[in-house]
Amino acid sequence: MKAVVTGGAGFIGSNLCRALLKEGFSVTAIDDLSTGKKDNLKATRTRLVKGSILDRKLLAREFCGAQYIFHLAAIASVKKSIDEPALVSRVNTDGTLAVLTAAKEAGARRVVFASSAAVYGNLPGRKKETSPLMPISLYAGTKVAGEHYCRMFSNLHGLDTVSLRFFNVYGNNQNPHGEYAAAIPRFSCRILANKSPVIYGDGKQTRDFVHVDDVTRACILATKAKQLRGEALNIATGISITVNSAVKQISALTGKPNKPIHAPAEKGAVIHSSADTSKAMKLIGWKAKNSFMQGMKKTIGYYQQIVERGLL
Repeated sequence: MKAVVTGGAGFIGSNLCRALLKEGFSVTAIDDLSTGKKDNLKATRTRLVKGSILDRKLLAREFCGAQYIFHLAAIASVKKSIDEPALVSRVNTDGTLAVLTAAKEAGARRVVFASSAAVYGNLPGRKKETSPLMPISLYAGTKVAGEHYCRMFSNLHGLDTVSLRFFNVYGNNQNPHGEYAAAIPRFSCRILANKSPVIYGDGKQTRDFVHVDDVTRACILATKAKQLRGEALNIATGISITVNSAVKQISALTGKPNKPIHAPAEKGAVIHSSADTSKAMKLIGWKAKNSFMQGMKKTIGYYQQIVERGLL
């Protein structure tokens, strides 16, 4: 079977390509390499096509004969959505529409859309898929729009779609560099380099950190389930920890205690994140296998290599 992964040279996408290959899929990755890297796919049989999801001719050509489309390509940064809203809207919203249109025209069996926990905003309590969507950033708004497009294509055109609401994903191939870098690689690399990790805000904000191996397994299980007409599923561990606790656990794992530096909280950042994942178990038979410490033990070596090569 043929699978196409948009954003396939990125963090989650490259891990998904590897997982799909192990499942026996023929895999094509589409990536404009603005943040993705060719090296993320080295030593794999993934066919990498450099290009934009806004290029409809490219999508039509590459989707031909594909049974499953995994749409992960996006500008995945709250801060960048504040700095460059028009660009983020064009790539994330118009790009998703282009992917769905091309998938329908190619006769794809199912589209798996990478949504985000950000769609819930600062809604209090444990988030269920039936909870109100209250995005507080343009990035989150583009994910809400993408979910709606998926449901509409299912209802209007009979295209099977499912939106996976990824919570805070971490793991190998995650970039620790730049102002848009995610928290776990930034914390890990600074601690390993004997530098103080920088926490935005007081660190009491909570996150449900889910390892990328669990995320890619959810993506693959989403191809095996029965009809998923526009469903949305939380992909998380169901266990939240504070950012302060995450830093302490990473320090304990590395044996390098470091006192963090606190910086002003980021605009548009969610304060508390907690997920109910029972629907994912019911519909696709998925539950996270890795606790935060289990996942970090699998990942810390990757960050250690970055530090040792002087790439921090």
